[in-house]
Amino acid sequence: MYISKTKKEIIITKTEYAKAFTIGTDEFDSLSKAMAMFPKAKVVIKKSNNRSNYPRITKDFMIDYITNHDKTYLDEFKNLFDMIGQNYKDEAKDEWKEISFFSIRAVFLNRYPQFMTKKDREEYEAKKKEKNNAKETSTKPEMAE
Repeated sequence: MYISKTKKEIIITKTEYAKAFTIGTDEFDSLSKAMAMFPKAKVVIKKSNNRSNYPRITKDFMIDYITNHDKTYLDEFKNLFDMIGQNYKDEAKDEWKEISFFSIRAVFLNRYPQFMTKKDREEYEAKKKEKNNAKETSTKPEMAE
């Protein structure tokens, strides 16, 4: 979220905007403060450029790749594409989300990180390494001698 003083706008992403309606979230607090500081400013939802990040990863590309390289996940992905537009509860975040092409693409990229951009792959590897380090340190109980 950022403020354009010249245009008198509070510019926010669609995701931040949705979270801003939940009292107690950082997004709620930030939007409230921004609106208090600039009461005449208009709230504008910033358009996402997700499609330009991975223009060649289409539904057909994903289905073809899975069909030719890893058929064990083919039914799962076909079911996901059939469910676009349906809502599901994300238990980890305790919120409702909608299944979209972009969420399916994220599942595909996490399963096949070789298709990620260099920046996304580096972030993915860092998170994966962090999770592995956390598991190694927290799951092994100490033995008394």
